[in-house]
Amino acid sequence: MKQKKDNHIFGKTILLGQLLILAWLFGLMGFIAYSYFQKQPPLSALQNQPVIILTGDSGRIDTGLELANEINSPAILISGVDPRVTKDALVSNWDAGAAINIISLDHDAMNTVDNAKQSAKWLKENQYTSAILVTSSYHIARAHSIMKAIMPEIKTIPYPVKTTHLPPQELKFWRIMYKEFHKTILVETCLLQPFFSCLE
Repeated sequence: MKQKKDNHIFGKTILLGQLLILAWLFGLMGFIAYSYFQKQPPLSALQNQPVIILTGDSGRIDTGLELANEINSPAILISGVDPRVTKDALVSNWDAGAAINIISLDHDAMNTVDNAKQSAKWLKENQYTSAILVTSSYHIARAHSIMKAIMPEIKTIPYPVKTTHLPPQELKFWRIMYKEFHKTILVETCLLQPFFSCLE
């Protein structure tokens, strides 16, 4: 009788493990599909909004500056910039000549939480109540959640940057998606609990 009960418990444990693996796999595939196929909002809904660009991967600064020009943005914050990068470097390397007078550089942010804190400070100092968030498509969900947690009174509009330099045929694409999926899950789970801060 005990043997039968033990086998029943073991079978349930195996089934639960299989269900958890399937849930993880479907979650990962859903995250990859969301990141890869998500669309950028129409420009008509973004006019005259300040733009926040998070550094960290190719295409973010180029896309953000081009977007700012197309929507007649009043101000641009580029957050997480290497201390060695100056406005002169933006002009020479990213063709930022036309927008250079409205660009602010944040050299202090070291991670996404820092990005959000520096962005909140910049927005409040300039009395903006909304902004467009520009970052890579795989990073946008986590970055947007952190932004909303740190500055819930500010409306942030996600603008994902397509990672054309990371095609699915390359192993690097899958490594980044795998890593970012777990980072996003950890952040979302942490933000749900009230016991300790995830944003320190």
